[in-house]
Amino acid sequence: MSDSNEKEIEYPEENLSIFEAIWGKGFVSPGGPNEIAELLRNIDLTNLRVLDIGCGTGGIDIILVRDYGAKHVVGIDVEKPVLEAAQSNVLQAGLSEQITLQLVSPGPFPFDDNSFDIVFSKDALLHIPDKSALFTEVLRVLQTGGRFVASDWLRGEYDVLSEKMGAFLKLSGHEFDMVTLGSYESRLREAGFTEVALRDRNSWYREEAKHELELLRGPLKQEIINKLGREKSEEYEQSWVAFWEAMVEVLKSGELRPAHIMASKIEARRNVNVR
Repeated sequence: MSDSNEKEIEYPEENLSIFEAIWGKGFVSPGGPNEIAELLRNIDLTNLRVLDIGCGTGGIDIILVRDYGAKHVVGIDVEKPVLEAAQSNVLQAGLSEQITLQLVSPGPFPFDDNSFDIVFSKDALLHIPDKSALFTEVLRVLQTGGRFVASDWLRGEYDVLSEKMGAFLKLSGHEFDMVTLGSYESRLREAGFTEVALRDRNSWYREEAKHELELLRGPLKQEIINKLGREKSEEYEQSWVAFWEAMVEVLKSGELRPAHIMASKIEARRNVNVR
Protein backbone atom coordinates (compact mmCIF):
# COMPACT_ATOMS: atom_id res chain seq x y z
CA MET A 1 0.00 0.00 0.00
CA SER A 2 1.57 3.25 -1.13
CA ASP A 3 1.33 6.75 0.30
CA SER A 4 -1.50 8.90 -1.02
CA ASN A 5 0.50 12.07 -1.70
CA GLU A 6 -1.05 12.56 -5.14
CA LYS A 7 -4.63 12.43 -3.86
CA GLU A 8 -6.48 15.72 -3.86
CA ILE A 9 -6.71 17.02 -0.29
CA GLU A 10 -10.30 16.98 0.97
CA TYR A 11 -9.50 18.29 4.45
CA PRO A 12 -7.02 21.19 4.19
CA GLU A 13 -5.47 22.61 7.34
CA GLU A 14 -7.87 25.56 7.62
CA ASN A 15 -10.85 23.19 7.53
CA LEU A 16 -9.35 21.06 10.29
CA SER A 17 -9.01 24.07 12.55
CA ILE A 18 -12.66 24.99 11.91
CA PHE A 19 -13.85 21.47 12.71
CA GLU A 20 -11.89 21.62 15.94
CA ALA A 21 -13.48 24.97 16.78
CA ILE A 22 -16.89 23.32 16.41
CA TRP A 23 -16.20 19.88 17.87
CA GLY A 24 -13.15 20.32 20.12
CA LYS A 25 -9.38 19.97 19.80
CA GLY A 26 -8.40 16.76 18.07
CA PHE A 27 -11.92 16.08 16.73
CA VAL A 28 -13.14 16.29 13.14
CA SER A 29 -16.52 14.65 13.72
CA PRO A 30 -19.43 15.37 16.06
CA GLY A 31 -19.86 14.69 19.75
CA GLY A 32 -16.38 14.87 21.26
CA PRO A 33 -15.55 12.72 24.31
CA ASN A 34 -19.23 12.31 25.26
CA GLU A 35 -20.06 10.60 21.97
CA ILE A 36 -17.00 8.36 22.30
CA ALA A 37 -18.27 7.34 25.75
CA GLU A 38 -21.68 6.56 24.26
CA LEU A 39 -20.11 4.53 21.44
CA LEU A 40 -17.86 2.57 23.81
CA ARG A 41 -20.56 1.89 26.36
CA ASN A 42 -19.95 -1.66 27.74
CA ILE A 43 -16.74 -1.99 25.67
CA ASP A 44 -13.53 -2.65 27.66
CA LEU A 45 -10.37 -1.62 25.78
CA THR A 46 -7.95 -2.34 28.64
CA ASN A 47 -4.62 -3.66 27.24
CA LEU A 48 -6.10 -4.17 23.78
CA ARG A 49 -4.59 -3.40 20.38
CA VAL A 50 -6.80 -1.03 18.38
CA LEU A 51 -6.87 -0.03 14.71
CA ASP A 52 -8.57 3.34 14.12
CA ILE A 53 -9.71 3.76 10.50
CA GLY A 54 -9.79 7.44 9.54
CA CYS A 55 -8.15 8.67 12.72
CA GLY A 56 -8.47 12.37 11.87
CA THR A 57 -6.45 14.74 14.03
CA GLY A 58 -5.81 12.22 16.78
CA GLY A 59 -8.10 13.33 19.58
CA ILE A 60 -9.96 10.03 19.63
CA ASP A 61 -6.79 7.93 19.68
CA ILE A 62 -5.52 9.93 22.65
CA ILE A 63 -8.77 9.23 24.50
CA LEU A 64 -8.67 5.51 23.64
CA VAL A 65 -5.26 5.20 25.31
CA ARG A 66 -5.52 7.75 28.10
CA ASP A 67 -9.13 7.25 29.22
CA TYR A 68 -9.97 3.71 28.10
CA GLY A 69 -6.67 1.91 28.69
CA ALA A 70 -5.94 0.68 25.15
CA LYS A 71 -2.47 -0.88 25.02
CA HIS A 72 -1.63 0.48 21.58
CA VAL A 73 -3.58 2.34 18.91
CA VAL A 74 -2.67 2.43 15.22
CA GLY A 75 -4.41 5.37 13.55
CA ILE A 76 -4.58 5.39 9.76
CA ASP A 77 -5.74 8.10 7.36
CA VAL A 78 -5.40 8.90 3.66
CA GLU A 79 -4.55 12.60 4.05
CA LYS A 80 -1.14 13.91 5.06
CA PRO A 81 -2.28 17.25 6.60
CA VAL A 82 -4.70 15.36 8.84
CA LEU A 83 -1.98 13.01 10.08
CA GLU A 84 0.46 15.86 10.62
CA ALA A 85 -2.10 17.54 12.89
CA ALA A 86 -2.70 14.21 14.64
CA GLN A 87 1.02 13.72 15.19
CA SER A 88 1.28 17.14 16.81
CA ASN A 89 -1.63 16.39 19.15
CA VAL A 90 -0.24 12.98 20.09
CA LEU A 91 3.19 14.44 20.85
CA GLN A 92 1.64 17.14 23.01
CA ALA A 93 -0.25 14.45 24.90
CA GLY A 94 3.00 12.51 25.48
CA LEU A 95 1.56 9.31 23.95
CA SER A 96 3.75 8.75 20.89
CA GLU A 97 4.94 5.41 22.33
CA GLN A 98 1.39 4.10 22.51
CA ILE A 99 -0.07 5.65 19.36
CA THR A 100 1.26 4.96 15.87
CA LEU A 101 -0.01 7.09 13.00
CA GLN A 102 0.25 5.85 9.43
CA LEU A 103 -0.52 7.39 6.04
CA VAL A 104 -2.21 4.86 3.74
CA SER A 105 -3.88 4.71 0.36
CA PRO A 106 -7.37 3.36 -0.28
CA GLY A 107 -7.42 -0.42 -0.58
CA PRO A 108 -6.39 -3.42 1.52
CA PHE A 109 -4.94 -2.66 4.94
CA PRO A 110 -1.14 -2.99 5.26
CA PHE A 111 -1.46 -5.27 8.30
CA ASP A 112 -1.21 -9.00 8.91
CA ASP A 113 -4.19 -11.20 9.62
CA ASN A 114 -5.36 -11.21 13.25
CA SER A 115 -3.38 -8.07 14.13
CA PHE A 116 -5.93 -6.24 16.29
CA ASP A 117 -8.37 -6.89 19.13
CA ILE A 118 -10.58 -3.96 18.13
CA VAL A 119 -11.12 -2.20 14.82
CA PHE A 120 -12.60 1.23 15.47
CA SER A 121 -13.81 4.07 13.28
CA LYS A 122 -15.62 7.35 13.89
CA ASP A 123 -17.61 8.84 11.01
CA ALA A 124 -15.03 8.05 8.33
CA LEU A 125 -16.34 5.00 6.48
CA LEU A 126 -18.91 6.96 4.46
CA HIS A 127 -15.96 7.95 2.24
CA ILE A 128 -15.38 4.29 1.26
CA PRO A 129 -17.60 3.11 -1.64
CA ASP A 130 -17.00 -0.66 -1.45
CA LYS A 131 -18.39 -1.53 1.97
CA SER A 132 -18.23 -5.29 1.32
CA ALA A 133 -14.49 -5.17 0.58
CA LEU A 134 -13.96 -2.91 3.60
CA PHE A 135 -15.76 -5.26 5.98
CA THR A 136 -13.85 -8.25 4.61
CA GLU A 137 -10.59 -6.44 5.40
CA VAL A 138 -11.80 -5.45 8.87
CA LEU A 139 -12.64 -9.08 9.59
CA ARG A 140 -9.25 -10.23 8.28
CA VAL A 141 -7.15 -8.00 10.56
CA LEU A 142 -9.27 -8.75 13.64
CA GLN A 143 -8.34 -11.53 16.03
CA THR A 144 -10.91 -14.24 16.64
CA GLY A 145 -13.12 -12.85 19.37
CA GLY A 146 -12.30 -9.31 18.31
CA ARG A 147 -14.89 -6.60 17.73
CA PHE A 148 -15.64 -3.95 15.15
CA VAL A 149 -16.84 -0.77 16.88
CA ALA A 150 -17.75 2.22 14.73
CA SER A 151 -20.03 5.12 14.05
CA ASP A 152 -20.87 6.15 10.52
CA TRP A 153 -23.23 8.34 8.52
CA LEU A 154 -25.92 6.25 6.85
CA ARG A 155 -29.01 7.19 4.87
CA GLY A 156 -32.73 6.68 5.12
CA GLU A 157 -34.81 4.33 2.96
CA TYR A 158 -35.21 6.28 -0.27
CA ASP A 159 -34.67 5.47 -3.93
CA VAL A 160 -34.47 9.02 -5.28
CA LEU A 161 -32.56 11.91 -3.68
CA SER A 162 -34.74 14.73 -2.45
CA GLU A 163 -33.81 18.25 -3.45
CA LYS A 164 -32.64 18.89 0.13
CA MET A 165 -30.46 15.76 0.18
CA GLY A 166 -28.95 16.71 -3.17
CA ALA A 167 -28.13 20.19 -1.83
CA PHE A 168 -26.57 18.67 1.30
CA LEU A 169 -24.32 16.35 -0.71
CA LYS A 170 -23.29 19.13 -3.08
CA LEU A 171 -22.47 21.55 -0.26
CA SER A 172 -20.40 18.90 1.54
CA GLY A 173 -17.77 19.05 -1.20
CA HIS A 174 -17.04 15.34 -0.62
CA GLU A 175 -17.89 12.00 -2.15
CA PHE A 176 -20.20 10.47 0.45
CA ASP A 177 -21.15 6.83 -0.12
CA MET A 178 -23.93 6.19 2.39
CA VAL A 179 -26.03 3.03 2.58
CA THR A 180 -29.11 2.20 4.66
CA LEU A 181 -28.95 0.62 8.11
CA GLY A 182 -30.35 -2.60 6.69
CA SER A 183 -27.76 -2.74 3.91
CA TYR A 184 -24.96 -2.02 6.37
CA GLU A 185 -26.05 -4.89 8.59
CA SER A 186 -26.45 -7.38 5.75
CA ARG A 187 -23.02 -6.57 4.30
CA LEU A 188 -21.39 -7.08 7.70
CA ARG A 189 -23.06 -10.48 8.03
CA GLU A 190 -22.12 -11.44 4.47
CA ALA A 191 -18.48 -10.60 5.28
CA GLY A 192 -18.61 -13.10 8.17
CA PHE A 193 -19.41 -10.96 11.21
CA THR A 194 -21.75 -12.14 13.94
CA GLU A 195 -23.50 -10.35 16.81
CA VAL A 196 -24.16 -7.43 14.46
CA ALA A 197 -26.05 -4.53 16.02
CA LEU A 198 -26.78 -1.02 14.69
CA ARG A 199 -28.12 1.82 16.79
CA ASP A 200 -29.75 4.77 15.02
CA ARG A 201 -28.34 8.11 16.26
CA ASN A 202 -30.47 10.40 14.12
CA SER A 203 -32.46 11.84 17.01
CA TRP A 204 -29.28 12.68 18.95
CA TYR A 205 -27.48 14.38 16.07
CA ARG A 206 -30.62 16.12 14.85
CA GLU A 207 -30.58 18.17 18.06
CA GLU A 208 -26.78 18.45 18.20
CA ALA A 209 -26.58 19.81 14.65
CA LYS A 210 -29.11 22.53 15.50
CA HIS A 211 -26.83 23.64 18.33
CA GLU A 212 -23.79 23.57 16.03
CA LEU A 213 -25.65 25.74 13.52
CA GLU A 214 -26.41 28.26 16.26
CA LEU A 215 -22.70 28.38 17.10
CA LEU A 216 -21.80 28.93 13.43
CA ARG A 217 -24.30 31.77 13.13
CA GLY A 218 -23.27 33.33 16.44
CA PRO A 219 -20.39 32.71 18.89
CA LEU A 220 -18.06 30.97 16.42
CA LYS A 221 -18.74 33.13 13.37
CA GLN A 222 -16.04 35.74 13.87
CA GLU A 223 -13.48 33.19 15.04
CA ILE A 224 -13.95 31.13 11.89
CA ILE A 225 -13.96 34.14 9.57
CA ASN A 226 -10.66 35.19 11.16
CA LYS A 227 -9.26 31.74 10.35
CA LEU A 228 -10.51 31.91 6.76
CA GLY A 229 -9.60 35.58 6.24
CA ARG A 230 -12.04 38.50 6.22
CA GLU A 231 -12.24 38.42 2.43
CA LYS A 232 -13.93 35.02 2.72
CA SER A 233 -16.79 36.11 4.98
CA GLU A 234 -19.32 35.75 2.17
CA GLU A 235 -17.92 32.33 1.31
CA TYR A 236 -18.38 31.35 4.96
CA GLU A 237 -22.11 32.04 4.75
CA GLN A 238 -22.46 30.28 1.40
CA SER A 239 -20.49 27.17 2.37
CA TRP A 240 -20.17 26.47 6.10
CA VAL A 241 -23.45 27.94 7.29
CA ALA A 242 -25.35 26.74 4.22
CA PHE A 243 -23.97 23.20 4.67
CA TRP A 244 -25.10 23.05 8.29
CA GLU A 245 -28.53 24.42 7.35
CA ALA A 246 -28.86 21.68 4.72
CA MET A 247 -27.65 19.04 7.17
CA VAL A 248 -30.23 20.06 9.77
CA GLU A 249 -32.94 19.63 7.13
CA VAL A 250 -31.90 16.12 6.04
CA LEU A 251 -31.52 15.04 9.65
CA LYS A 252 -35.03 16.33 10.28
CA SER A 253 -36.41 14.42 7.28
CA GLY A 254 -34.54 11.25 8.28
CA GLU A 255 -32.57 11.08 5.05
CA LEU A 256 -29.30 11.36 7.00
CA ARG A 257 -29.04 8.74 9.74
CA PRO A 258 -25.84 8.56 11.80
CA ALA A 259 -25.52 5.20 13.55
CA HIS A 260 -23.40 3.19 15.95
CA ILE A 261 -22.22 -0.18 14.70
CA MET A 262 -21.08 -3.23 16.67
CA ALA A 263 -20.03 -6.59 15.25
CA SER A 264 -17.92 -9.55 16.37
CA LYS A 265 -15.52 -11.98 14.76
CA ILE A 266 -16.27 -15.40 16.17
CA GLU A 267 -14.57 -18.49 14.81
CA ALA A 268 -16.90 -20.68 12.82
CA ARG A 269 -17.70 -24.00 14.43
CA ARG A 270 -16.20 -26.99 12.68
CA ASN A 271 -18.47 -29.78 11.52
CA VAL A 272 -17.52 -32.91 13.40
CA ASN A 273 -18.40 -36.33 12.06
CA VAL A 274 -19.28 -38.67 14.91
CA ARG A 275 -18.77 -42.37 14.27
